[in-house]
Amino acid sequence: MTLTDGGPLDYTVTTGVRGDFATKAIAEGWVPTDRTGWATWDVSALDVPAVSDGGEGGRIRDISDGTSNTTMICELAGLNSLWRIRTLIDPLSGDPEAAAMFAIGGGNWADFMQGENWFEGRRADGTDSGNGGECVINCSNARGAGAYSFHEGGAFFLFADGSVHFINQNIAAPTMASLISRTGDDVPGEF
Repeated sequence: MTLTDGGPLDYTVTTGVRGDFATKAIAEGWVPTDRTGWATWDVSALDVPAVSDGGEGGRIRDISDGTSNTTMICELAGLNSLWRIRTLIDPLSGDPEAAAMFAIGGGNWADFMQGENWFEGRRADGTDSGNGGECVINCSNARGAGAYSFHEGGAFFLFADGSVHFINQNIAAPTMASLISRTGDDVPGEF
């Protein structure tokens, strides 16, 4: 199996918050003591030690914000192609992000690229600023952009208590960051 011919997977872990999205969330009132989500490299190719260092986190007891306030998995649809706001970007268009996604993959269930998904966001048009952007739902399906679905207005997230919630793509940055982080007593309230 190569990186691009395995069965597709439209879900990934919510690893943590960083980049321009973290900056926006902090500017709007989020006070992070830890930007880490449910698991860091917890879903990894353990039989390839040169690529993976195993995992850390991923235990329910590590979620001090409460299981009903912490995301574990989100939609990340449309891989191994690059989508920006429901527009497929041709990998031969000269767009380096589209070319990289086409070549490297990351969208298959047994792909070692499935290990992490730090939410750093993208600009409102789906492009990367070099350090992410303010939009983390449905702007881009690039690794690190956040969540992406073909649903109108948002994406589905699995929470640590086993519940599934549809989260609006216009959710406030501090609330989304709080839902991703597992510790820090940053309980978001209603969302």
